[in-house]
Amino acid sequence: MSKVIFVTGTDTDVGKTTASAALLQALRQKNFSAMGYKPIASGCKTVNGELINDDVATLQRFSSNRPSYKECVCFQYEPAIAPHIATQLLGIPEISTAPINSKRNYLINKYNPDFLLIEGAGGWSLPLGRNLLMSDVLQSSNIPVILVIGAKLGCLNHAMLTKFSIQQKRCKLAGYIINSVEAQMDYYEENIEWLKNNFQGIPCLGEIPHLDNFQISEEQNLAQYLDVEPLFELNEYKI
Repeated sequence: MSKVIFVTGTDTDVGKTTASAALLQALRQKNFSAMGYKPIASGCKTVNGELINDDVATLQRFSSNRPSYKECVCFQYEPAIAPHIATQLLGIPEISTAPINSKRNYLINKYNPDFLLIEGAGGWSLPLGRNLLMSDVLQSSNIPVILVIGAKLGCLNHAMLTKFSIQQKRCKLAGYIINSVEAQMDYYEENIEWLKNNFQGIPCLGEIPHLDNFQISEEQNLAQYLDVEPLFELNEYKI
């Protein structure tokens, strides 16, 4: 069986996909099979009549077992907006958790990867519908969470609020990754020291530096910034 992990962020555009790609690459370098799955993707472009999302395509490229693009995503929307607004504008049904979970189980049954990383959309509490948040997808599944913290002004508040919410949902916070979203953050070291002191007992899986003009590609050695060994002790997911 597979170890399933959910990757969330303190906000949108904090580097969840960069961190997920780095995790996939690091796990594969340790000779594990690892696959990425992004159930919900907004901000898609149309290519040859098909919706394509850059984040989903990145997870596909970094995955073991060569999954198809469509296997790595469940719900897609062209507008780069919150899913509950996208469904209203498009006049289509709201997101439900059943198809998300069904696709997750399909990937496990078909490929049986050592690790399946599920990348969330937006932040931890992104609304998916009138009565559904991104975090609700995880609450009853016992899937551990990795938090990507975008290092920028305000990140300490966002990190602590997200940490408290994850714990309030009774989800296991298996680790966190610090991603430098700005070329230079004032008092970076002081901020990160405070953060680590207040996340004691939760593994810091690494710090990803700001990468100028960065395009995520398999040739980029993202794995060098991470230590994935704390993830080896996680329990396998039981369908």
